[in-house]
Amino acid sequence: MDKLAGSKADNWWLRQHPKVIGMKFKKGVKRAEISNAIDNFVSGTVGKDMDRSFFESLYDEVPIEFSENEISTWLSKLSGVALGSDAFFPFRDNVERARLYHTLAPHLDRQMMLLSSKLVMNTT
Repeated sequence: MDKLAGSKADNWWLRQHPKVIGMKFKKGVKRAEISNAIDNFVSGTVGKDMDRSFFESLYDEVPIEFSENEISTWLSKLSGVALGSDAFFPFRDNVERARLYHTLAPHLDRQMMLLSSKLVMNTT
């Protein structure tokens, strides 16, 4: 699992947060503007990637930004994520990164341990 796939999973899960689901946009705001506003909101880039005044102009009620604690608490509730590949996972850090994103793949631990021991045996 690479960082991009993991961050996409986090982004998707943050979009399911009640703060996001309950956002109140003004009438007439276009779908693309809503999607961009939500993306900036969940990624914490309001005022960087999107001008704050433009962001606020899209809402009937401007949402309060996530705190670090809210993000970590919500992300810790993500479960049931599966990891798949059309090949194999050549490096242990792939498995360790998958764990960061709450991925279920217990068979990979054994596979990686076996692979790691073979690589060590072949390189000594």
